Amino acid sequence: MEVNSLSTRHIPVVLFVLFTQLVEGGVPASYVPPDDILKAAGYDVNRATSEPAKRRQRGEDRPYYLVRYIFGRQDVVLLELDAQTSQTVDLTGEVGRSTNPTSPTGTLTPQWARQMLNRMNVYKVPQGQVRLGEPTINYLSEFAEYHISFPRTDVHGRPFTHEGVVFTFDPGTSKVTVLAAHLDLPEPAVTTGTMITEDRATSLALAGLNSHKPMLFRHVPEKMGFARAEKPTVIRVVEKDNTWSPGMTDIDEAEETGQTAVAYLIHFRSVLQDPNYTVPYDRLSIIVYVDAFTGELVGADYFKEFIIK
Repeated sequence: MEVNSLSTRHIPVVLFVLFTQLVEGGVPASYVPPDDILKAAGYDVNRATSEPAKRRQRGEDRPYYLVRYIFGRQDVVLLELDAQTSQTVDLTGEVGRSTNPTSPTGTLTPQWARQMLNRMNVYKVPQGQVRLGEPTINYLSEFAEYHISFPRTDVHGRPFTHEGVVFTFDPGTSKVTVLAAHLDLPEPAVTTGTMITEDRATSLALAGLNSHKPMLFRHVPEKMGFARAEKPTVIRVVEKDNTWSPGMTDIDEAEETGQTAVAYLIHFRSVLQDPNYTVPYDRLSIIVYVDAFTGELVGADYFKEFIIK
């Protein structure tokens, strides 16, 4: 859906109508006018003109609206709003950035960071309110800006592996220069109960690896074994994939499922068990995801090298 003609001052009205049409029961409670979001990010929208708001979609991701603000001849700020919730999912722009480094102010606190996210309307996703853990705030002197990162957590404070919100803040201009919110995955279905031990999870992971060698190695799987890597085991909320599903014949064909689980992340490395073998083989580093409550293997992350002796 595109709006053929739109001035900066009409962006909130048009998007209000669009969101009303998209969400059953009227405008979502999370609706905030785009102008207000940009003002909260530190920009003077009265100096901006705009191009039409456009409905976009990347692959299988949820659709979003792109609002383009133009400052002067060259400076552009792009604001992306989730088409279902009206939440801010992305902001990019560096209007007025100075080429001279500025000193860190030392006044940016976790409370300030949370208030900034709230004003920019990035807290909700289709399945409801998300939880964000304590942010890390780092000053990057080479870029003269702050980098603020919020990890997403489940109800018990366990972090998601690849979900959260990050944004950068220019203390010289008091502007948010980049924001990215990754909050798409659902909460895990099981978050309480009796958890299996790390030793039990390790045993199940190793058994799964040994029984899936033909899927993991294209070359001489019978000559390959596994050793536990010297990395700490952690518990995270992960996105499930179909690595361990019946019928899988190649780990490179594994796909994510869009579902989550609380899991142990256990690191292994492959070991060539025949020291006299000189033909090329696959070397594998793999993290096995083991459901912390059921012991089911629910996914993996891996790196594979082709070794020629």
